[in-house]
Amino acid sequence: MSIIRRIAYPLAARTAWRTLVFAACLSMLLPPVSALAQNNQIVTVPLTVVTVPVPPTPQNPGGLEQQLIQIPDSSKLKINPDNAPTTPSPTVNVSTPAPLKVNTASGWGPSNDPMYGGKSGAPTCGGYWNGKLQERCPPSPAIFVAEAVGTCPAGSFVDIGAGGCYACPAGFNRTGDAVTSDTACSKADASVGLHQTGAKLAGDLCPAGGFFHLTTRGPECYTCPEGYKRSAATIDASNACFVPAGERFARATRHIKTIWPHDCKNGRFHDAWDGGGCWTCPPGYKRTGNHIADHNACAQNIDEKHAKATLRGKAECKAGEFFDPRNNGECWTCPSGTYRTVHPVTGNQACERRAGVQLTKATQVSGFSCPGGTFLDLISSREPIVRSRIEKQIIETGKQVSYGNSPGGTCWKCPPGHFRDIYHVASHAACKTNSIGWKPAPYVQPGLFGLNGASEVAQAVLADGRDLEALIAAMAADTKTPLAEMRKDIYDDIASAPQSSALLSVAVYKRIEAAVRNPAQATAAERRVVASLAEAIRLHRTFIAQNALDMYDQWTEALMRQAENDARKAGPGSMEQHRLNQLAFKGGEIPPDFMQFAEEQLVFNVMAPAAMQVFLTASTSMPQLRNMIFPQARARAQLLARRAAKEAAERLAKGVGKEIVEEVAKKVAVKATTKAMTKMASFAMKVGPQIVIDVMIEALVVSIEHYMAVFNARPELLANLAGAQQPVDMLRELNADDGWLFDQWAMSQGNSTIEPQNRSAFSSLATVALAKEPPVQTGPLPTDSLPKAPAQVNAPKVWLQMPGAATDIGMGGGSLWAIGSSAAPGDQGVFRWDGKTWVDMKGKGVRIDVDAQGYAWVVNEKGEIWRHDGRSWNRAAGIAKDIGIGPRGGIWVIGSQPVQGGFEIFRQVGGNWQMVPGGGVRIDVDPQGNAWVISDGGDVFRYTGSNWAGVPGVKARDIGIGGDGSVFVAATDGGVHKWNGQTWVKRDGRLSELTVDAQGIPFGTSDNKQIWMGYP
Repeated sequence: MSIIRRIAYPLAARTAWRTLVFAACLSMLLPPVSALAQNNQIVTVPLTVVTVPVPPTPQNPGGLEQQLIQIPDSSKLKINPDNAPTTPSPTVNVSTPAPLKVNTASGWGPSNDPMYGGKSGAPTCGGYWNGKLQERCPPSPAIFVAEAVGTCPAGSFVDIGAGGCYACPAGFNRTGDAVTSDTACSKADASVGLHQTGAKLAGDLCPAGGFFHLTTRGPECYTCPEGYKRSAATIDASNACFVPAGERFARATRHIKTIWPHDCKNGRFHDAWDGGGCWTCPPGYKRTGNHIADHNACAQNIDEKHAKATLRGKAECKAGEFFDPRNNGECWTCPSGTYRTVHPVTGNQACERRAGVQLTKATQVSGFSCPGGTFLDLISSREPIVRSRIEKQIIETGKQVSYGNSPGGTCWKCPPGHFRDIYHVASHAACKTNSIGWKPAPYVQPGLFGLNGASEVAQAVLADGRDLEALIAAMAADTKTPLAEMRKDIYDDIASAPQSSALLSVAVYKRIEAAVRNPAQATAAERRVVASLAEAIRLHRTFIAQNALDMYDQWTEALMRQAENDARKAGPGSMEQHRLNQLAFKGGEIPPDFMQFAEEQLVFNVMAPAAMQVFLTASTSMPQLRNMIFPQARARAQLLARRAAKEAAERLAKGVGKEIVEEVAKKVAVKATTKAMTKMASFAMKVGPQIVIDVMIEALVVSIEHYMAVFNARPELLANLAGAQQPVDMLRELNADDGWLFDQWAMSQGNSTIEPQNRSAFSSLATVALAKEPPVQTGPLPTDSLPKAPAQVNAPKVWLQMPGAATDIGMGGGSLWAIGSSAAPGDQGVFRWDGKTWVDMKGKGVRIDVDAQGYAWVVNEKGEIWRHDGRSWNRAAGIAKDIGIGPRGGIWVIGSQPVQGGFEIFRQVGGNWQMVPGGGVRIDVDPQGNAWVISDGGDVFRYTGSNWAGVPGVKARDIGIGGDGSVFVAATDGGVHKWNGQTWVKRDGRLSELTVDAQGIPFGTSDNKQIWMGYP
């Protein structure tokens, strides 16, 4: 697992969202948006299917079909299953979620609506509420979106991991770096010399006094109580922290001076020093053999004390940072356009710009395969069963779609609250429902004047006038309104309702951003606003994380109660069987749908007063206003009004449903009542209510992106909640992503109606400002332009996504095995790919590799090692953390005893385990039988037969070696690298765990548990 875990998102969706929000005045680089809809379709594909037997062979005595990897033919799946759930469940009395653990002040925060009973939200189906078991949520057909795009425009190349077609500028070629990085394209340039420079410390990996620990859930931050140290016990143990046993010393006290020992009564003792006297030690102390006048004349034995470690959240660096193990974990950054070197991170050679090479970014020119938020099915829309499904969809929705034009695949999506199931894509049950629906309690944001100090800053902005006048001039030019008329409208709006003025809010934001970047030059009021905004962000993060936890708890409670209810109805004779089946029942269910949760949040928590969203939405059609706010964002906003905005709006409109779009449109129409906002609302409605959703959901997703992607275990949700409760480092967040602060600012302004206490002061200031002469423009306003056509480049090979979800994967003897990904914590199911689908092998584990005979070796959560012999599982000797098996039979493991570098290393010799000096956390074996190991610091080492040799150049989290000797690693930043014999070559794609077959083809799993097949 990686020390630096970042949530992976499809790039097509990510780019569209970012471009959209740039043009909506979020005009700096934005964080990636959540890809939960796509992730869930993969994560929730059930892995329990029927094994297809074949005649036994010496290599396959169990008679299990073993084939090389093939992309499955979905047309062979069952259509219209008879067992699709349709009958409502009975009702029973149950408990409700725990009270919401968020306390806010100043009239903003979560709702006190009695409907929610003080909780973070309420289930809408599939849960328990008010003492009753709710009806199960029904299944649904999939929604046909489009035929899959199989080619990129001339002069562009495809990036499957990013989900789009990209191009490099003229004269540049594609590098091996991530397609979204500043170094995605390069060209030879002799004038560029080698330049080495230092890295910059971004911050600690964990909070002050904390330490990181690598758990089965990934790296997490913990702290021990003050005075305690970390012990060797497991992190969840009651003795994870300890104070060592020892002695405490103290001085003795003389009470009387006497030469006679019999004068010493009541526990006093005699000492002859200095004429003699009667002495005592402090209570609990005893006399030592030291001199009576010394500081250690008395001693107290101290027993070893134990305590639990406290979870502080996930251990992860921000985007653009890299991990270094110094001082128990630090996060650093290299300057833009430079790479991390092997030199010490504190030196002036830590980063370098390569000589003779000019680097730049790639530009996305179109989508590829299926749009973000959809999934690919290889069946053609020309197939009769698919045509029938599409035609029925057109009748039901009244929306025309193009189909029947291509023999290739098709793009689909599930409705909100549903996930792709195993049934045929054209069946009525192609999408399985959530096991629970969820409606969060409304959350009121502070708005401008709910932030401490904002009233003073806003008055200062009005009194100064320069930023506000520049915004007014740009808005007048965009709306083709006379400047005098626009100035009067804006200042009238501020005088009557300053809390509803989006331009005033944006002008204040510019001062707040400057205060975050340079607090020494900020006013006291500006610093108070920064602190208040940080607390507002923290509270909202906590609210969302608590929602996720409450939702998960309701889901697990509902599963248990339903099983008990079914058992009671079946009679006492079957009760035990139902209890035994409970774990499997729970594991087979789909976790709560966090994307639907996000959409509900969008409508009910963000979209109330519409001043800010009307402003942001209208600015998609107002480039001069957008560029006046953030001139540096011109390049990134260039494609907004043409391609990305339209595609993103259509995707989201289809995803959230007609009723939500209409609800948003209604709110925008009703609330845009001020003079200036009325003008802007006409621009907002030109692009449609879908764009309103696009603009505002981006800010929402920024708040929840770290707390939504992982939902397979309660401990991980607890880690999310702990992380959400930590203080917000505003400058570090802003340095990691330029657009982060504005997203948070826009979110905080969302739906508040808090007015300033001194409203009359704003009326006076607005009147004075309006009476002044407007400033004269000394130059043209910024303009928007499109880039030139990109140069033609060669297209790379591609990664292919396989069905299913996995947390680890292993290949050997032509057989692919995987550790599954259920919602239950700890050990997961073991599955084998039979060439068409994943077959449940009735095993459990957390790590896996496969030997040359095609049989899996598994390490479970207890550290036990198990091997499948083609018929059943057999326990092998030893305890391990990880296992690696070479293509010619060498077996190595990472042991359980901590040493420098990780844990002990063993290899199997003559059926016994032989320790090899060294330490590591991940391992695999090459064709020569020598191990390659990753240390707990991410460094890679290979065994030479007598010692360990470093293989520098990359920080890794997992390693895989093929039968042809190909060595791949998944880096700590998620990138994929291949060893060419001299250096690591970065490939496209992002993986967290990987394995390699005999031909050097990598297979892997991503952070969101998707399974991918690569190329040599």
